[in-house]
Amino acid sequence: MLFWSLERYSEVKPRLPSEWFAVRDEQFRGRHRLVIQEIEETGTWMERAMLDEAQDVFYATLNKLHDVNNTVALVVRLLGEQAIERGDVGLLRAVMKFFNTLLRAAINQGDTRAGYHVLYQDRLLADAALEPYPRVTLEIAGRLGY
Repeated sequence: MLFWSLERYSEVKPRLPSEWFAVRDEQFRGRHRLVIQEIEETGTWMERAMLDEAQDVFYATLNKLHDVNNTVALVVRLLGEQAIERGDVGLLRAVMKFFNTLLRAAINQGDTRAGYHVLYQDRLLADAALEPYPRVTLEIAGRLGY
């Protein structure tokens, strides 16, 4: 549902007025001002809010429901591939950050299988970005190597 909602949203996103992309204070409470500024500049508040929901699901299912962890990682990759197809660099950057967040959560909770799923989907995203965004692929590879 999340992916299809964002897919539909991305179809109309280019036609939305600039006011739509303004971030209200209550949308991202507790986030650093620079993060809020980045969200506004990239016009990704909707995507970030939905990715936050997916992150909550991922956290709640660590060490319990590996199929759900895998599905969350898959959806994040599909969003990244959609961003590549549409040239939405802001969303692509957000997806890259979320992969790192998900991996960190899996490591912190000692969930090896969830970590594997995240790394695998992140690698597939790097493959998809190779032609149109080679620097993104190198950045993902660098983070994976780290």
